[in-house]
Amino acid sequence: MNEYDSILKEKKTYVNSEFQQDKKFKKFPKFKVSLVLIILILVISYVIYYRTVLAAEQVFLTDVSNLISRYQEIFKPMRLEKLGSDYQLDGTILLDEQEYNYGVILDQEKMKFDLASQDQYLFYYLEQDVRYIQMSSFMDNYVQLNHQGYVQMIRHLKNNFLNQVSQDQYIKKFYLDGSIPVVEVNLVLEDQDVQKVIDSSFLKSSYEVLFTFKNHAVTNEILSMKMAITDLKSNQRMVITYLDGELVYSDDQGYQWKFVLGTKQEDFTLKIYREEVLYSVLSGTKKEESYQYMYQVIDQVYNLTLDIEKEEDDYLYVFTSSVEKNGIMEKKNAKVTLRYRDEVILEEDTSHAVFYDTLTEEDKLRYQIELENMIGTLRKFIYEYQ
Repeated sequence: MNEYDSILKEKKTYVNSEFQQDKKFKKFPKFKVSLVLIILILVISYVIYYRTVLAAEQVFLTDVSNLISRYQEIFKPMRLEKLGSDYQLDGTILLDEQEYNYGVILDQEKMKFDLASQDQYLFYYLEQDVRYIQMSSFMDNYVQLNHQGYVQMIRHLKNNFLNQVSQDQYIKKFYLDGSIPVVEVNLVLEDQDVQKVIDSSFLKSSYEVLFTFKNHAVTNEILSMKMAITDLKSNQRMVITYLDGELVYSDDQGYQWKFVLGTKQEDFTLKIYREEVLYSVLSGTKKEESYQYMYQVIDQVYNLTLDIEKEEDDYLYVFTSSVEKNGIMEKKNAKVTLRYRDEVILEEDTSHAVFYDTLTEEDKLRYQIELENMIGTLRKFIYEYQ
């Protein structure tokens, strides 16, 4: 009996069976399978990323958009964001003791600008690419001007590009630059391509344009951008590059302009170099109740200041300048008020418009004189600081 009890109390031992051995060693293959699946998912995800986000056309369009947005951001405090769609605004302009009332309406493909000073007024009307001007001192009807269509061309430039440039024209490469994976996108626009994007009537010559964009193949960060424009008639070439935050223009004549933008919250500094020498600085500074732009040319007395203030529903733009010319200091001031309107309604009757080309030489001369009397002060001011 005691022997039997001792046998029962004895600790049981088991010999590893073949089944148990297989079970023990199956844990490692499971890990390997999981690792392979993770790698496979990452590879598939990157292939999708490479073919969508890093698609040649997408890289090109995104890079252009990001570069434009970077420089557009410095003009955000000017409160002009509503000008990207249909809008109506009005206000006053005080310039050299002369005061104007003005209004602007943009309604899809139509735009009207009216300007009034004392008892005189001017209407400028644009529909599609046809321009009209009417002045109180000239005729009762609109005068239809010669076709130019610059506004339409600029407004539809992006759509023209998307419609006329096919995906097959882009060439994409993938390679390592040291330890950096790079996606390079190249696009060549021959002269016929350029004419499809930009109406040939605006071009003074024949051109070829070469784009070369390089992005980080993982983060999609812009590494560099280059646009080379060749005038095929004169064989002259100009190049615009963007590298390490610096935008540079250069040409065959030896001219070079470099723009270096630095930002800190709402403040910015744009340094402009000519032939690697600092030429001027444009800066923006956030104040308590306003925003101030300042432009200064180095080693010259040339200072321009624009202060922007918000007063309830109005915006006030105060411009001052101090410029030395031939040893004489010139100071000028201008004030512009602006108010946005919610309703946008634009209907104009141009059925009785008179073609400018049908005017007599005497009427054409009178037209030019009256136009200069009306906008001469504004024209001179814009040309002086452009």
